[in-house]
Amino acid sequence: MTPPRKKSGNYFKPEVGENRLRVISRPTRGFVAWVEEEGKRRPVRYAEGSKPKGVDAKYFWAFSVWDFGTACVSVWEVTQQSVLDQLEGLLTSPDWGCPTQYDLTVIREGTGLKTRYRLQPGKRYELPEDVLAKIASTYCDPDALLLGESPFEEPSDES
Repeated sequence: MTPPRKKSGNYFKPEVGENRLRVISRPTRGFVAWVEEEGKRRPVRYAEGSKPKGVDAKYFWAFSVWDFGTACVSVWEVTQQSVLDQLEGLLTSPDWGCPTQYDLTVIREGTGLKTRYRLQPGKRYELPEDVLAKIASTYCDPDALLLGESPFEEPSDES
């Protein structure tokens, strides 16, 4: 059983130890750079193939996930190459494939520059009806990150 955690925003941030989640969307892929404006740092994201030359940015994948620790839909933005490699390995594995069909345990060890992550796939099963209902009632579109918008705000119909 996953220990409960306090929700600290809409983004999944693995804590030290085991963090269980279920990927519930396809990946949004791109690059993220950090810029400083008026004394504050903010992310600027670019879709794959659209990053300007000379911009120092990290490759990322972003997913909507069900975070078992907070019992909420969150966005998981992955920039750590070791985690991306592990995800790619699971996706291309004939035994595992798409992580929307099984839980992932993200194991975080260490802090700061000594932080390490491991992914452990769980058994395949259907999510319970109450979880599916919460997922269905929560708007979350990681593609909005590429537009500089919140993934949790539904676009307006104004044209």
